[in-house]
Amino acid sequence: MDPTGTEADHRARVRQAVQAAHTEIAATRPAAEIARAVRESRVALGWSQEQLAAAAGIHRTPALVDLEGATARDHNPLTLVAVARALGRPFDWLGATAPATIPPGPGRALAVARIAAGMTIEELAAASGISASSIYKIEHGKMTGTRRLWKDLGAALAVEPADLWPLYAIR
Repeated sequence: MDPTGTEADHRARVRQAVQAAHTEIAATRPAAEIARAVRESRVALGWSQEQLAAAAGIHRTPALVDLEGATARDHNPLTLVAVARALGRPFDWLGATAPATIPPGPGRALAVARIAAGMTIEELAAASGISASSIYKIEHGKMTGTRRLWKDLGAALAVEPADLWPLYAIR
């Protein structure tokens, strides 16, 4: 759960993001906005970059230096989630989203839910019992999966399987 709000607030944010992933590719937040938001929040807490990096479980260089330096590149969404949570913000505060190369639909919804959970594909594979290669294929639209697979993925991510793939409504 995100450190801000309630578990219900977090679940509602995740559900909204997952549902939107079926029809759209969320815009990424501009690098200058990310830099300003991270810097202002870090300074407000009285933290150095090293302290924020430690709290987020990331390396100061290059991840945090790039974030605060407004480096114009796609940032790892899991880094954005980790920094947002370390600063006491919701998972999507810095605009963490699935890569634009993943088309809207169930695969993108799965990627969004995985990112919201702060999990790598490998971590989701371990938690769900589904192979990392299958998860990758599902996220990129190269495999659809079975009801059982979607149920296992939903359970590992604490999301309703039907939110991930409406055709497999499992209630």
